[in-house]
Amino acid sequence: MKKNLSFVALILVLLSFATTIFYSCKKDVSVSTNAPGSSQQHVSLYLTDSPSDYFAKVFIEIDSVSVLVDTCARDSSGSRSGDYDGDHHNNWGVRYTGDTCDIWETLAFPPGVYNLLALRNGLDTILAQSNINAGVIKYIKLSLGDSNYVVLRDSTIKPLQFRGWFDSTIYIPVGYGFMDHYASGRSRCWLDFDISRSIIPFGRGFWLHPYFRCFIQANTGGIQGFVLPTDAQATITATSSTDTATAIPSGNGEFMIRGLQAGNYSLNISSSNGYADSTINNVNVVAGKTVNIGVIKLHK
Repeated sequence: MKKNLSFVALILVLLSFATTIFYSCKKDVSVSTNAPGSSQQHVSLYLTDSPSDYFAKVFIEIDSVSVLVDTCARDSSGSRSGDYDGDHHNNWGVRYTGDTCDIWETLAFPPGVYNLLALRNGLDTILAQSNINAGVIKYIKLSLGDSNYVVLRDSTIKPLQFRGWFDSTIYIPVGYGFMDHYASGRSRCWLDFDISRSIIPFGRGFWLHPYFRCFIQANTGGIQGFVLPTDAQATITATSSTDTATAIPSGNGEFMIRGLQAGNYSLNISSSNGYADSTINNVNVVAGKTVNIGVIKLHK
């Protein structure tokens, strides 16, 4: 959807499409597909978000989704069968074998503009899924359109500009063992869009340098709880020696942070509405589990 529109015209187009292309409020939406054949696998990709307290809404246009499948790999460890010529790299650093082992497969999905800030506190949406060739998935590729913009907390609308021509195509390394093989011939992972790393202020505008990561719930953990009162307009930041993630509570004060590496975390709860900051130390995150820390009460 590469269009040369003025920004005003762009917003009018987006608003006219709003009832049909904003899929982001759904959680674990299932799309019926046929069972994979003997030489196939069924792959599902879910989209979620690591939020920022600076924006009220973040809209990203996704045009296509595909995966690079190593069809010569015998199992999830990456062991290979058959002849191949060794790994090479393209201009983006993506590794491929240079033979028929590596195949790009396009996944079925509803292209459109996604409000990523609707996908927080445990919410996600099914982004793409298809029956494809059996093998190990090495990369996920997202092709973005030009209809990308943010809405600030004062309702100001700002376009997002790519920092370079290559930024509209995103390659996400999956790595062996980073797909959740939850049933025979079926695998899935979650794509987390990190807003704080992806949207960069410059002057009076913003660069878009998209940063996604792939995670599965089996080898990552989570933290959930409540922050009250709800008018504190809090932001929760979880920090360990190797990982950092943020969350913004929903209307009832509930929050959830997913995709955390196992380890010991400190939670910093900050308010943008006059309440004193609070810190909780020694929150132990275990892979495959979500820690419930209960209710955090902030005071002025």
